[in-house]
Amino acid sequence: MLKKGRCSNNASKCKLAQSGELLPYAGMGSLCPECGAPLALVSIEPDPVLAEKPVAAPINAPPTTEFMDYDDEPSNKGLELAKTIAFIAIVGALIFFGLRFAFGSRDSGEEVAISNNIDSADIQALNPTAVARAKTAINVKSGPDEQASEIGTLAQGVVVDVTGLLSKNGVAWARVTMPNQSTQSGFVHQSDLESLSGGTDLAIVSGPIANEIVPPDGALITPMFSAISDMPPRTFYVTSPTANIRAEAGVSAARIAGATRGDELLADGSRMVDNKTWYRVKLPNGTIGWLSSSLVATSPPPPEPEPEIPAADETKAIGANEIVTEGENVIITTAQANIRSKPVVAEETIIGRADRGMVMRVEEVQSADGTTWYHVKNSRFGIDGWISSSTARGVN
Repeated sequence: MLKKGRCSNNASKCKLAQSGELLPYAGMGSLCPECGAPLALVSIEPDPVLAEKPVAAPINAPPTTEFMDYDDEPSNKGLELAKTIAFIAIVGALIFFGLRFAFGSRDSGEEVAISNNIDSADIQALNPTAVARAKTAINVKSGPDEQASEIGTLAQGVVVDVTGLLSKNGVAWARVTMPNQSTQSGFVHQSDLESLSGGTDLAIVSGPIANEIVPPDGALITPMFSAISDMPPRTFYVTSPTANIRAEAGVSAARIAGATRGDELLADGSRMVDNKTWYRVKLPNGTIGWLSSSLVATSPPPPEPEPEIPAADETKAIGANEIVTEGENVIITTAQANIRSKPVVAEETIIGRADRGMVMRVEEVQSADGTTWYHVKNSRFGIDGWISSSTARGVN
């Protein structure tokens, strides 16, 4: 039998398709010799060479009125490639999640094991908590185990609360509260800590002074610094009784000089340290230093009034040698000290009270109406306000 086919391309794209000429059809792979488009089977005729007897008339298939544009014919190879890519993606995803589940389960098991070890360890809780200082840089562990993961680092000189002691496998551990993260605890070797009482062993030190005492040599937790911004030279006047000029911006930097109320300083730059502005100033001898913006103003301070001691204790005048500056610590010396929302003696400004012996850190110093005020903080007891300098004294 002889099979005939027509070109399946559009008539506008192929002359043979336009003429409708019948072409030899050899199967599914038959192509048009003119444009290469597949042939569509349209008739089957008997082979005159092999024919020995009459056969039925050729079966003519109805001509196709609409032909598919060859350019739009789906590509079987493209479909197969898409299937292959999808299969590879599915297999890869299954492998990934399987490995994650396997290793995640193992890690969870390790964490549970460490947690169980902590629960079963004989921890001696300290009440009140001890206060100790890091002898050197210390890696804080999540558990009392050398293999436990590290959750942070204590810089040399940083002061921490010690809430518990324990011994495990011959190693003495101390449970400490992470600085500025009162809800997170970790473990360090007791031998890496020293008591603030001056001894070599870890001793209980009473009083709410954890994280509020400035370590020696300015060893503090690394503060957040902004970039230095240059500014047109501008004159500032010291408004505080005394002001520290530091080698760098920040209360942890070394003090290189001092200034007193009314001193004139020229600033040509600034930067932010822990959300507080510091000015870069030039001293009369040419030394460059940094000064807190809370201690200066753009206009000279008014003349200080003659010392006068009002009836109220909070406005009691004190000697200049008793004044402390920002970054130092004070201890309450009166039976109680009013914590105020602003440096003003008024009933409505009282937001709390601090008892005798409480230690707080001075953030700012201001003078108003002959009274010196300290802006103090104690994160452990949630204190953030102003106290009169007559209710406290400096403490090392």
